[in-house]
Amino acid sequence: MRKYVLVTTVSIMLFALAAAIAQKNNSSTPQFKAPEIVSAAEAVYPVNAVNGGTVVLNVAVSERGEIQDVKVVRDVPGFTAPALAAIKQWKFRPATLDGKPVAAVIPVAFSFGFPAACAGH
Repeated sequence: MRKYVLVTTVSIMLFALAAAIAQKNNSSTPQFKAPEIVSAAEAVYPVNAVNGGTVVLNVAVSERGEIQDVKVVRDVPGFTAPALAAIKQWKFRPATLDGKPVAAVIPVAFSFGFPAACAGH
């Protein structure tokens, strides 16, 4: 039996949207810092998969850095479940607005490619 090698790349677009941005009375621009990944788990490549694909998720991170919600933006049958299982293990440092923790939503993409060890077989 051939052992499949995990070939998952996780690309994260580090732009984020604050859940709410407070209005300021002065002319200074609010300083937003996106959530930071503290630890990340890799998605496991499904054993029976024959093609690759990219699963895109929108991850809502609370002002405490906890994952509040995950929405599937791009579903790839056979790959979405491993992506969801992996993201649920991730830990974040919360986003900040002017130095104060705020909730934010960030997109996370899991790109799956056919394992290199099995290519051409």
